[in-house]
Amino acid sequence: MHRKTTFPKRHIQGNFYPMTTMASVENGTSKLTLLTTSSRGVASLSPGWLEVGLDRRMNQDDWRGLGEGVTDNEATTSSFMLVFEQKTSNTVSGVCFPSSLTSQLSDELENPCIIAEKNYELQSRVQIELIKRKLPCNTHLVNFRLAIQQRLAIQEIRSLTKVQNIPKLANFTAAFLLVLQNKQFDCNIEPENKDCHENLQELRLDDVFIDCSVAQAWETNLSGTVLVKEIKRPYAVTVDPMEIKTFKVTCN
Repeated sequence: MHRKTTFPKRHIQGNFYPMTTMASVENGTSKLTLLTTSSRGVASLSPGWLEVGLDRRMNQDDWRGLGEGVTDNEATTSSFMLVFEQKTSNTVSGVCFPSSLTSQLSDELENPCIIAEKNYELQSRVQIELIKRKLPCNTHLVNFRLAIQQRLAIQEIRSLTKVQNIPKLANFTAAFLLVLQNKQFDCNIEPENKDCHENLQELRLDDVFIDCSVAQAWETNLSGTVLVKEIKRPYAVTVDPMEIKTFKVTCN
């Protein structure tokens, strides 16, 4: 987030700024953060005041490239969350970060859990574990999925060799894409989790996953389609603050 300034000489619309995920107002002792699931316009026209524009409705063009007025608005659902926090210090910087609590709540608000139910009795309860230990507190697992390229390789072998009886999982090496983000938090607010003091400095992929002995690892582009560089043993990776990186990992 970037700090914005309200200019009294501007028109009201000149003091509205875009809010993609959250906006906050604060003083020396407390901080109020508004979380949202969709982009909105937000302004603080007076001290302690936070105004959010839910929709835009105009009868004429606003010279933003639309070419006509916006009069056909549809009713949509908006989800918000207000978080009030006490500050332990008052260090001011040009760039402000959310606290660990607001960051977690924002992730839950934007990515709600989807539960699919079916009417049958469970014979047993199965617990699935993918990682050996918890990731560092500032490490956000953006995505974790199988790499499709490995499955396409088998189809290419069949087309080149004209052999159709290749077992479905023959020569198949488990490969997956791991997308990580290194988040930064507001140091003026005490973390909600008192035991959370570990930050991502260097993460060894071989020590993270269960039943996965890393054979190869690469850093790729964000979509995982282009290999950027190979990661050598002990497969230690780093992510710069507030950056997102994708890694392709192959297991034995």
